[in-house]
Amino acid sequence: MSKRILVSLRGVVLFGVLLVGLLGYLEAQEKKDPAKAGIAKVKTVVLEIKPWRVSPALVASMTASLREELAQSGQRQILSREQLESLFKEKKVRPLEDCDNPRCWAELGKALGVDEVVVGRAEELEETCYVMLSLVNVSTLKEDSYAKEFCASCQEKDFPPALKVAAAKLVSKPGGTLSPLSGTILVDSLGPRPAVEGLAGMVLVPAGEFFMGSDEGAASEKPVHVVYLEAYYIDVYEVTNAQYRQFEEATGYRSEGYWKNEYRPGREDYPVVNVTWNDANAYARWAGKRLPTEAEWEKAARGAGANKLTWPWGKVFTIRHANSMEESIGHPLPVGSFELGKSPYQLFDMSGNVAEWCADWFDQDAYKKSATSNPKGPGSGKERVVRGGSFIHDKGMVRATARLGMSPKSFLPNVGFRCARSALP
Repeated sequence: MSKRILVSLRGVVLFGVLLVGLLGYLEAQEKKDPAKAGIAKVKTVVLEIKPWRVSPALVASMTASLREELAQSGQRQILSREQLESLFKEKKVRPLEDCDNPRCWAELGKALGVDEVVVGRAEELEETCYVMLSLVNVSTLKEDSYAKEFCASCQEKDFPPALKVAAAKLVSKPGGTLSPLSGTILVDSLGPRPAVEGLAGMVLVPAGEFFMGSDEGAASEKPVHVVYLEAYYIDVYEVTNAQYRQFEEATGYRSEGYWKNEYRPGREDYPVVNVTWNDANAYARWAGKRLPTEAEWEKAARGAGANKLTWPWGKVFTIRHANSMEESIGHPLPVGSFELGKSPYQLFDMSGNVAEWCADWFDQDAYKKSATSNPKGPGSGKERVVRGGSFIHDKGMVRATARLGMSPKSFLPNVGFRCARSALP
């Protein structure tokens, strides 16, 4: 090999080494400070965390910590409290107390001239404490990310660690609790839906008999009769805002009800409400499921065999077991908030929180003429069955046997649903 070629090869190798070194340096600089690498930082404003039964001094400290946490990545230009106050004065705007949805926060961010707005809440409800954060994209007027983290206890020392975890989730997991669809299959006019890969979030209710109805309840609950049901699966939790939002975004479905009236940042894991029976049925079809029959719902709530439970947990009403009128909360809570109120099949919120649509048409005298094996209710009617009662109902209406009927076109802020699926094809 000639000396000239050897020198040329050495030059190429040296150039490659220098190039790799330069790229490594630029990458390190980018990680250290994106601005130095020519990458514009995202201008982000972190508003004061709102407290609910939490010390204002604590949330003020948490807000400062949140700003520090989000600034550490170097990807965001986080305005300090002083800068934010100065900006408020300069732009002559203030955050509204009732501003509690992505569009409202985005409009505020637009007025301030920033790219993102981060809002949060620190709450104590029923001796359960948690931190919720939401990151709103000003240009899209939508929530880009959401995170929620429960505290180890309700002591003040346990809030900062929960905040740290929530902050990490907020910037590393777009969509927060909304996990992306793992695959789709085309099935019907509703378009793409999630592929059914196992039965996550559902429990199997084995085939067998149970006692349906109550002789101590209203006339529509009589008589008590034995019903046989084939095995089926049913959701552990009520369908949430996050799940229903995925459905609408995936299909373009236009709901008959106004479910978004009760939806706001931090309520992704609250039960979806203000949906009609048709809305609930459409969601169930998209999810590869269906609404439970009234009989399936009651068996799941009170158990099988000789079990005649009045409420999912037993025959005596006990506070802190259900979100009913007795708790004086006055609104839904995140699904699964009442661990003590689980049914014999480990289902949450079968009593209270929000009432739930069932598949059947409602008939006051249905039990007097009902089939004893896999009943599906009347063939027609004017109202659909609603079960479980809600936060506005007293202990009598959140019993496992209590029955209500509603027009399938109705939608209320205390009525949602859960889904079921047959175990056999």
